[in-house]
Amino acid sequence: MSNGVRLRFSKGDPVRFLSHLDVLRTIERAIRRSKLPIAYSEGFHPKQKIAFAHALPVGVTSKAEYMDLQMNKSVSGIEVQEALNTVLPPGFRISDSAMLPERTASLMSIVKAATYRLAFLKTVSFNGEEVVKQLLAAEQLMVDRQTKKGIRRLDIRPMVYVLQWSDNCLYVQGACGSEQNLRPTEISSLLTVAASDVLVERIELLVPDVNGKWVTPLDVVKEL
Repeated sequence: MSNGVRLRFSKGDPVRFLSHLDVLRTIERAIRRSKLPIAYSEGFHPKQKIAFAHALPVGVTSKAEYMDLQMNKSVSGIEVQEALNTVLPPGFRISDSAMLPERTASLMSIVKAATYRLAFLKTVSFNGEEVVKQLLAAEQLMVDRQTKKGIRRLDIRPMVYVLQWSDNCLYVQGACGSEQNLRPTEISSLLTVAASDVLVERIELLVPDVNGKWVTPLDVVKEL
């Protein structure tokens, strides 16, 4: 085993409008306050050795964010979890942990999918189950995506893996990564629902195992 720890944490409603950089700064401050023996990078501006999975969009809550911490000495996942939970602000909570084996692949490189829940705050004017069938049967799902170079017309159908409707909520499983990344708001835009009328929560990040089954980033290291 290395001195690395993988943590699963939630980002709740009180902090859903924090950016990814704000989250990083919050975690860094919590680590300093906890007195955990975090390892630092070398150079003129040493940084805590923290690695996250794919950034959560601003305004989205999550039950399943992940980060890897590298320590200077061996500290159990439970110790890290308890120490951080005593100093993290409201809205953040570490829910699970596991020790990292040597040469564990990074979170960014292994996560390939995510599951979201889109909760509609108003009664929708469409039949949810019928809309799901229509979306899954479509050959293309075209959306306008804002990029650094401007608006790009994009087919997101290859990025949509699973759609389910239940209790005025749409559950979406789709691509998540640097190569392909489904934005949950793009699905709600296809339903012509205002963004302000939808609460989005990331339920899980997923990794394909050797058998092609989806597992969590913690499952990966717990099974090694």
